[in-house]
Amino acid sequence: MHDTAEALEESEAILHESAERSPDERTRRRLHRLGDEVTRQAEAIDQRADLLTPPRSPQR
Repeated sequence: MHDTAEALEESEAILHESAERSPDERTRRRLHRLGDEVTRQAEAIDQRADLLTPPRSPQR
């Protein structure tokens, strides 16, 4: 589940980057809103994962 949350966070970054490159204001707003929602979902998944498994230790 943590991996899923991490993948969503990467998608969120792409959405915000795409929003900044869009020449259309409505598209920019829509992509930023979508990116924000993806972030909320990723955080919720990460929190649920923490309840199911112990937190991951840093990789070496």
